[in-house]
Amino acid sequence: MWIRANGKDTSLPVLLVLHGGPGFPCSGMGRKYQELLEGHFIVVHWDMRGAGKSYRKNTPGHTMTLDQMVSDALEVVGLLKGQFKKEKICLLGFSFGTLIGLRLAHEYPGHFDVLFSSGQMLDMPGMEAASYQWVLGQAQKSGNKKAIRALEQVGFPPYKNTQGLMTVRKWTTRFGGNLYPHKSPWILIRDFILFAPHFSVRDKFKTLSGLKFSLNHLANEILSTDLSTIKELKIPVFIWAGRHDHITPVDVIEPFFQKLRAPAKGLYYLGHSGHMPLISENRKLQEGIISSFRQLNPAHVD
Repeated sequence: MWIRANGKDTSLPVLLVLHGGPGFPCSGMGRKYQELLEGHFIVVHWDMRGAGKSYRKNTPGHTMTLDQMVSDALEVVGLLKGQFKKEKICLLGFSFGTLIGLRLAHEYPGHFDVLFSSGQMLDMPGMEAASYQWVLGQAQKSGNKKAIRALEQVGFPPYKNTQGLMTVRKWTTRFGGNLYPHKSPWILIRDFILFAPHFSVRDKFKTLSGLKFSLNHLANEILSTDLSTIKELKIPVFIWAGRHDHITPVDVIEPFFQKLRAPAKGLYYLGHSGHMPLISENRKLQEGIISSFRQLNPAHVD
């Protein structure tokens, strides 16, 4: 599997990025999206099994499970701890990666200093139901007959196949509930794949293939996962939620957060973001992560 690390020097704390998708790595993104973080952390991107530069045509489909992803992540964590001589590292999860991050923090807290999350996935059946209701309501309110037909044909979740999921995601994006204020996935494709400075032409094709491969094998398990039953974490956790996020809605995150016990915790709302504050309010997200870590570990961050 492929790993890339950037930072000023090896004395900095390690921040492992758990990317979204499934199968959509952050490793190709321009450094403008993490420039501030690199001044305070060693920012590590890992292309998960079946994703990005780690994608292989012969990857066995039966290994594409959440349990396997957690197991893979633990191996990466062990490698990073040894390479950079750290007792613990930090986690930063985006979307799908928040499922892996929350499980790691809950099941293996001894390896980690803190969990940062954006687009936190929890009760996926509940989140998908809320997402579908919202996007169908937007279609009806706007009188978009094409969207109404497409969404009604898919029907209320659980969806019959990944095509149904992608149809709902398409219209959620078009109505501003995903990449707000953007209403097209072009910015993701542009910055994370097509113009990714670390991707060769071959890498770009591999990323697109890995996205399809990962989605086909992981979608059903993801959509049936519910981690909202977790009541306590042994490490601090900080979550950033977009007010316009209708994939992982705030209304589902808030009750979980209020009941969650942790040594320190924070839930921060970003008023100009949907599911991807990394794009829409990037600087504010980076500053928030740095500020939260500084409060916990003033000696580690300048």
